[in-house]
Amino acid sequence: MAQRTWTLSRGQMLRAMPKHLLWAAISGAVVGMLLCLVTFVPLPDWMLAIIAGALWSNAAVVPVAVPGRHWSFAFIGAMMLFLLLVAGTILAQKLPFPHAPDYVWRMGSEILNLVSWLAVLTGGCIGLLYGLLVGKRSSMVVGLALGTAIGFLLGLGFEGAVTLEGWELGASVHGRFDGPLHFAWQGALAMVVLHAAAGLGAALGAGAAAPVNPQSKIENQESC
Repeated sequence: MAQRTWTLSRGQMLRAMPKHLLWAAISGAVVGMLLCLVTFVPLPDWMLAIIAGALWSNAAVVPVAVPGRHWSFAFIGAMMLFLLLVAGTILAQKLPFPHAPDYVWRMGSEILNLVSWLAVLTGGCIGLLYGLLVGKRSSMVVGLALGTAIGFLLGLGFEGAVTLEGWELGASVHGRFDGPLHFAWQGALAMVVLHAAAGLGAALGAGAAAPVNPQSKIENQESC
């Protein structure tokens, strides 16, 4: 049997991006509120971390898969991202980023380093998934690179919330993340930025020419 493949062109990917970004805003707002509510549940820290990781990984993959109804693709992508987040939690304890120095309150450095790792891994994974959706190796490479870079920049942007020294650190963190609405709009903003960068990277890696339908190609070869 002949192998059938189908890839997206750059124009097709760019035309599909508004739908992906709309779903990114929705999923980011929803997961932001859910993450805020989870913090009030009296559970052990490790259990809360698993729940938060599961919510975030699913919310990050949903905008990639929903417009095309790629449900099995979404399940595999969410599981892959969840495992990456687990690895990122471990790496954050061993490999700190340069912008996460040791402050007077160690908690600030740990939070900043952890968020940076999770943002980098989320952006890279989303870029890889968009590249797989396009169906080209170059899209996977560019999407992965650009998604990772934007994730790192988001980690730098989060620095403003946790880089105060002494007792002001805790007040700063709770002051900026003290309600579901704050979590909602910041989650939506983070998701939109990550998906916009990852989707743009996948589109840049795709060819500008329109793809050829393999079915019509096979039919033309049979008619000859």
